[in-house]
Amino acid sequence: GIKKSVKVLKDAAKTRKVGSEEVLAALSVIEKAKLDPSEFLQTLGGTESPGRTWMLVFTAN
Repeated sequence: GIKKSVKVLKDAAKTRKVGSEEVLAALSVIEKAKLDPSEFLQTLGGTESPGRTWMLVFTAN
């Protein structure tokens, strides 16, 4: 679900040890849910500092 997908993205940003397939699957779940995008960054980063910083890094060989 959405909560699990958000947790996957947060874990990926925090640890950088989440597999690419899992990150893409989480993004797909969130995209298909058609959520209101205006609150997406708040959902990922929270409303308090320092939790507001969120980064997605994608690298390919």
